[in-house]
Amino acid sequence: MSATETVTEDKPRTTLPVGLILSLVLAAMGGTGGFFAVRAGILPVGKPHATAATHESGMSSHEEDAAPPETEFVSIDPMVVSIGYGRERMHLKFRAELEVNPEDAETFRHVMPRILDMLNGYLRALEPRDLEDPLALLRIRSQLLRRINLLGDGKTARNLLIVEFVVN
Repeated sequence: MSATETVTEDKPRTTLPVGLILSLVLAAMGGTGGFFAVRAGILPVGKPHATAATHESGMSSHEEDAAPPETEFVSIDPMVVSIGYGRERMHLKFRAELEVNPEDAETFRHVMPRILDMLNGYLRALEPRDLEDPLALLRIRSQLLRRINLLGDGKTARNLLIVEFVVN
């Protein structure tokens, strides 16, 4: 062997073929796109077929089922509650509406003084650190709705809609 000749050895390839990587990426993109297309309703998978009756009325059965039930809103008087002590003292301005069945609205209006008392006690017991959590409003809403339903004389409110929740 001469000094100018170099010995080259064939090393085995350890990388994945480009075709395999490309096919995996395309399969993941296709699966994700298909999922979102079905979820958004673009693809009619699992939906009932349209009948002649729905074409005549102009509404599909899904649109007829989506009609909102009758509801009435009972206003809860606005309140300002102090939260915390000393330097951490804050004020919370709170206003809400109760979503109830029309036949239950008078019951909730009748027990409104009890509801206001419960709201005042619950909100007053909050601490400033309780309001720092991003999910605090959700937690407070569910706790208040549960407590309001206990005061409703056997009637239940569908939802508590918090209209104003301002802390300063």
